[in-house]
Amino acid sequence: MSEDRDELRAADVDREFVAERLREALNEGRLDLTEYDDRLGQAYSARTYGDLKKLLSDLPTVAPEAKSQLQPAAQAPVEPAVPKNLTGQWLAHEWRDWVSISAILTVIWLASGRGYFWPVWVIGILGALKLVQSVNGLATGEPRKRWERQRRKEVERQARRERQQEERQRRQAADQGDQQDRQAADQARDQDDDDVQGFQVRFRGSEDRYEQELRRQADHLERAHRQQEEQFERMRRRQEEHFERARRRRDDRRRHRHDF
Repeated sequence: MSEDRDELRAADVDREFVAERLREALNEGRLDLTEYDDRLGQAYSARTYGDLKKLLSDLPTVAPEAKSQLQPAAQAPVEPAVPKNLTGQWLAHEWRDWVSISAILTVIWLASGRGYFWPVWVIGILGALKLVQSVNGLATGEPRKRWERQRRKEVERQARRERQQEERQRRQAADQGDQQDRQAADQARDQDDDDVQGFQVRFRGSEDRYEQELRRQADHLERAHRQQEEQFERMRRRQEEHFERARRRRDDRRRHRHDF
């Protein structure tokens, strides 16, 4: 019964289930990236349940991290480490615009012949506003929030790249399946053409044999007809010779009686 089921056609939901199982095996460290990519491509190109079963034959049932045999039961989930200079990076990001503006204004002041340092008003006002923003940001934990937003964006980009890769593999598998179907159709068409050609050859051979048989029968009838005509001609000549001999004997008897 299991062998019969292995020959049944698999659906897209079955391929997605196997793909998800392979992703979990990759996250658990049971597969490396090369094995994962190879098996994922085979999963999307699989046609039967047997093809899918082979991809999971050496993988155990998925174990949650808390129950994994390779991890202690009480081990907490591993969180990415927070950079030590997180506050310094955030301050550098926040003050870089102020530094750029100050540098530009200073260059303009130097190019205009110096004199009264008028950029101090713009630089001072912008610096005061930026200082207030920095203090409020540090008080509300903005450095960590900014790092978490960047981390979420990176995770989203990674997930997007994985989805794009899976989509490419799915399209490649679909294209490969279509190509196999076209090849099978071409082979079937070629086989039909060969069958038609073979039938035509056999039919022409049958026609040739039939025509040869007709010619043989016609030749036989022609020979039989000539033989009958020759036999009839011999009989006619024998009868004429017989009538001629009988006429001569009758004439001889008449002459003989006349002489007496």
